[in-house]
Amino acid sequence: MDTAWTDKAAFAGAIPAGFDETDLLVANCLAAAIEGDIGACYDLGVAYSTGSHGVGCDLVEAHKWFNLAAVG
Repeated sequence: MDTAWTDKAAFAGAIPAGFDETDLLVANCLAAAIEGDIGACYDLGVAYSTGSHGVGCDLVEAHKWFNLAAVG
């Protein structure tokens, strides 16, 4: 993974006040899933099924990501 995406200094002026850096998990997982990372697909399924890391609970979206992880 490109360290620029996880480097806090690179986002110094871009992250709004009160933003929880764990919310970046979904963005990082989406980028990794596009590259074929099965673990990222699973993590997205967990995030959407529990409504955590800045996303709302969406069981249809969670099902999609769990299926993509299972197929992989």
